[in-house]
Amino acid sequence: MSEDFNRDYQEHILARMLKDKEFLKGVSMFMAADVFDEDLAPAVDFVLKQFHKSGKIPAPAQIRQYVPNTRLPTPGKSPIELDRDALLQFTRTRRVRKTMLEASQQLQAGDIEEAISTLAKSGRGFSDDENAGFSFFGNNNIQASRGVGLPTGQRSLDKAMQGVCPGEMALVMAPSNGGKSAWLIHVAALAIQKGMNVFFASLEMTATSMKMRFEEKFDTMKLPKRKRGNLWISCSTPDVITPAKLNSLLDKTDYPAHVICIDSGDLMAPPRKFGSQWEEETGLIREVKGIALDRSAIMWVAYQANRTGYGTELIDLKNIKGAIAKVQTADQVISLNQDEAEAMVDPETGECLVRAYLPKNRFGPKGAIANMTVRFASCTFEEIKDYDI
Repeated sequence: MSEDFNRDYQEHILARMLKDKEFLKGVSMFMAADVFDEDLAPAVDFVLKQFHKSGKIPAPAQIRQYVPNTRLPTPGKSPIELDRDALLQFTRTRRVRKTMLEASQQLQAGDIEEAISTLAKSGRGFSDDENAGFSFFGNNNIQASRGVGLPTGQRSLDKAMQGVCPGEMALVMAPSNGGKSAWLIHVAALAIQKGMNVFFASLEMTATSMKMRFEEKFDTMKLPKRKRGNLWISCSTPDVITPAKLNSLLDKTDYPAHVICIDSGDLMAPPRKFGSQWEEETGLIREVKGIALDRSAIMWVAYQANRTGYGTELIDLKNIKGAIAKVQTADQVISLNQDEAEAMVDPETGECLVRAYLPKNRFGPKGAIANMTVRFASCTFEEIKDYDI
């Protein structure tokens, strides 16, 4: 492969996208048309948009109008390897090159502030223009739906929530040792199974513990490695990770994170010191939500229930620890509930019972309850119909 990923490499990517649905499904999660040469970009953009819309590969005749003078190679008959790591590097390299070229042209024109803005916006999900507002009745490119949501795997919750979508933040709350970490690993694994890239920030467990828990989860799911999305795990001590530090860690990954999990939000450090804990927690949760919006990522954050939540039949919004701003800022809130009988582990199956309750749902009905069995060893949650303690 030549320096800067030559034209031959780009043509092989496009040809493979038109022939291999599994390959297209994998690269569609991170590939962007703007990293290709100008004459190939419209064809790649069309393929990606059609696939996201219908789940189908466009016919070759539909592509010829975009690349009438290009004879695409036959996939599989080239020494060029289109492995995932190389494709990620291709996307990253070309995007950086494009950004630097644009900023360089702006500097040559004397637009220093514009060049700085171009560099600052590189790699973000939303640009300043997109956040500035839009004309509702005029021509705009705002999508008409929330996007593709990440489900929880529990039908009662998913029917109400329709998944957590890009730019949204969901909270899971429970008492200490109530299953919050297991829940985050569960939803992270579902995302990885769908080919999404996941960034998991653990402020409670060691890297060894996290590795073991995810391996157990993947083995239980029987998930082939070739069909997995990427997983980046960052382990840190409490009161070290600020929203700015989290952003910095996300910038250092080799791929854009579609899903961000934080375990737990209570152990993050506030962005700045205020006169009260309420102000610090409010500033923290708002900046965390800003990361989800800025990166167009799905965000899951675990939070502790306060002392009033212990022994409560259903943990509600008033039972979350700390500032009410947490539930005001969140789009969805799920609580995990157990009484003493439900928490008893069956020695034969290794299962116990837990009830997931939806006290807040910004985009649909609230109040849904999913009665589930849970195996904490493999972080497996399964909704059941017959719920008998």
